[in-house]
Amino acid sequence: GRNALYLARRGFAVDAWDWNGGSLANLQHIADAEGLKDVYLAEVDLNQVESLEFDGPYQFILSTVVLMFLHPAVIVPLMTRMQQETAPGGYNLIVSAMNTDDYPCPMPFSFTFKENELRDYYQGWELVEYREEPGNMHATDEAGNPIRLKFVTMLARKP
Repeated sequence: GRNALYLARRGFAVDAWDWNGGSLANLQHIADAEGLKDVYLAEVDLNQVESLEFDGPYQFILSTVVLMFLHPAVIVPLMTRMQQETAPGGYNLIVSAMNTDDYPCPMPFSFTFKENELRDYYQGWELVEYREEPGNMHATDEAGNPIRLKFVTMLARKP
């Protein structure tokens, strides 16, 4: 919800989706306490792509540290829907875990990107930023050290 709050605090209308009703209730509580308007919340299971009801077109769609928890079979249909629901000139921001030869993913995520995979899904879009680089998770290992893996970060603009 921190991304939704950040955008709402800057005056943007925000649709925020999560599968966890408790997280959404907490987000609504914060938005109400701060007097934030135009924050629309919905309990949504992104694994049910066929039932998603977008209220687009959107100028900006973000998915940060979400895709790695979804069923692999829904990734392509979900990204296709995200692209379809983005207005011309709008942006998609995605940050997600990777599993590569140089950085095997130590976490049991249901989905991870391979090298250049996300880039390939966005052919024809302007890649404003595209990085595949190591980073730390908030989670820690048994010794208390942040778990390190490779992440893909992409900001793409729809033509």
